[in-house]
Amino acid sequence: YYRIHYNMYWTISYRNTLKSEKQNYSDLTRLYYDSLVQVLPKSSLRYEDLIEMEYFRRGEIQKSLSMNTKRFEKTNTTAKHYPLITYCRAVNYLLLDDYEQAKKFFVLTAIMQIKRSTKDNASLYEIATLLCDENKYKQANRYINAAMEDARNYNSRFRMAFLSNASLKVHEAYQKEVKNQKDNLHIYGVTLTILLIIITITAGLISWQYFRLSKIRLQFKKANTHLVE
Repeated sequence: YYRIHYNMYWTISYRNTLKSEKQNYSDLTRLYYDSLVQVLPKSSLRYEDLIEMEYFRRGEIQKSLSMNTKRFEKTNTTAKHYPLITYCRAVNYLLLDDYEQAKKFFVLTAIMQIKRSTKDNASLYEIATLLCDENKYKQANRYINAAMEDARNYNSRFRMAFLSNASLKVHEAYQKEVKNQKDNLHIYGVTLTILLIIITITAGLISWQYFRLSKIRLQFKKANTHLVE
């Protein structure tokens, strides 16, 4: 009971964009943490998971990553909670500005979830966000659409609401990139047309000059013949 509520309020607090609501859910999370930490055995995996999440909630990211590393190293890849560990690991790296490691573990999480048919889209959303930061809008649009599709299949209003704003931003950025590409192609087309016209005119002038010089040489040749005679 305590753990379900702790996870729920922790997730809502982390995902919430409204500062006042974020703080309210954070306070509720802390209340359930205080209850859980008293009853969970300190040697249990759930206790380690709880401590990692609490470090993260407090903004002590390096400590959160250290606890995650401890869990990551002793967890088999077939374990049910393995994708959650890799996802949390990716988020920790993201907040430490290690984007390559963050992307690596978000991708690993997405692969594991797809293999297990887990309808969770958090890793797909994070990958889309990182791709946007790299100006790879086409790929980002593909990932955010996949995340939206999963949210619809999962029938999660919270996820849909969270993803809708992000999806709009990614889609707008992608459409802008497509428009820029079309504009560039139009410019290239116009430039190429102008170059072809210039080349055609230049070729015509060269041909005309060649014909004129040939005519002059012929006249000289005739004049020389008359002089010899």
